[in-house]
Amino acid sequence: MVKIQQSTYKVIANTQDKKESIPSKRLKSLDSLRGFAIFCMVLFHGFQLLEIDLMGVASSLTDNPAAKVIEFMARMAGIFVVISGISNSMSIYSRYSKGTTNGKKVIIESFIIGLWLIVLERVVYRLIDRPVTGGGIYDFDRGPTYYSLILGYLETGVFHPIPLYPTFFSSGALSMMGLSLMFYSILLVFLFRNDGYKKIQRNLLIVGILATCIIIISPMLIDILRPLWVQALIDENYGKAIFIGILVGDSDPMMPFLGFALYGVMIGIAIKGIINGNITKKNFLFFGILTSTIYIILGAIGYIILGEPPVEHILRTLPIQTTHLQIGIMILILTISIYFEISDETEKIEETAKIVNSEDSTVIKKKKHIPFLQLFGKFSLTMYLLESFVGSVIKILIVDKIFPGWAQNIAFVVCYSFLIVIIWIFLCNIWIKFGQVGSFDWMTGLIKIRVRKTLTKKELKLTAEIPNTIITTES
Repeated sequence: MVKIQQSTYKVIANTQDKKESIPSKRLKSLDSLRGFAIFCMVLFHGFQLLEIDLMGVASSLTDNPAAKVIEFMARMAGIFVVISGISNSMSIYSRYSKGTTNGKKVIIESFIIGLWLIVLERVVYRLIDRPVTGGGIYDFDRGPTYYSLILGYLETGVFHPIPLYPTFFSSGALSMMGLSLMFYSILLVFLFRNDGYKKIQRNLLIVGILATCIIIISPMLIDILRPLWVQALIDENYGKAIFIGILVGDSDPMMPFLGFALYGVMIGIAIKGIINGNITKKNFLFFGILTSTIYIILGAIGYIILGEPPVEHILRTLPIQTTHLQIGIMILILTISIYFEISDETEKIEETAKIVNSEDSTVIKKKKHIPFLQLFGKFSLTMYLLESFVGSVIKILIVDKIFPGWAQNIAFVVCYSFLIVIIWIFLCNIWIKFGQVGSFDWMTGLIKIRVRKTLTKKELKLTAEIPNTIITTES
């Protein structure tokens, strides 16, 4: 092995080749949970195809327990940012522990991937997203309808201008993930420097305090800043509207979802602590259940005192009672599922294995059978961006022509949503046989690999040009 050393930082020249020869190890529970979230998203988004008053339907079902559960689950986009926090924190930890990265490389890669996710979501949605009515200064299903270019043309026969509100002033799950990645990558660089990644308990304490503080202060910030955001939209003060919208705007802003992301980072660090023997599995299970129980109790009390969030506010960020209940349920499910998946052999495997999220994998080996939830988890980015387009195109070009008026019946729409799920299972099963080539998940993994290779080559070149470089050879 050739090692180029300058100061205290070491660059392993053949790192990339060595890494590529190491088989990857995935946490199947993360794929399954991500896939379940995508499955629910496809089903729930099917209700957008109803050609009747959505607000009226939602209001009429407020006393239906099943409808309440569906509405609650439909707003659990935060699970994506939690799982992303787990996967990315584990990836960053692994690279620090192997000496294959430094703070500069982590931050550059994280900002490139974060910007990619933000831009990708906004560009794709402005091209092929379903119509959106309401949001901003309007309540759900009220106010103007915003059309995308391609799908808007298929539905109305005319091209619509790109709307400002969904393009710049609201945040989707990918924007939330991208912005959170930028934030916690800087935090992890600060914590992991000078072998700080080894201080598992300290890192867990710091990240946990930050996550909890953000969850606590989010409702207050939302109450203070949201009226300012709405007024900025009315006044067409777009700079102010964009900035405040990132924090407390509609759908998935940083408050409270940055706290969700940091709890994911905390879980990722804890998993590494289990692997390295710094944390016992029993302690992981105990503190995970304890934390989730506290939040679930707080959420339940919030619902008893404050009641159900108004249906007309469904496009807004989460209220306090929903925030507490959701993060509690997410932590509980993740803790239990990860606890049972991590085996006694994990410590041996981890030394030569890399646990990655679905976006990190560029070549997926053929398997006899992959459960459909894990399959959806591997294609989560692609399905998130394309599911509404696929469902709408099939409806407009085929189903509407054969069965006019069918979308006015809620039972038919529910059945159609399940049909779309089956179609996606079929598509993903075929696509994975070709290594996911062309999918957005594949593209994101490719970007990560190229960024890491480019940064490593530049670093080696810069180091080699410095006269004081010390070159040592080790077997």
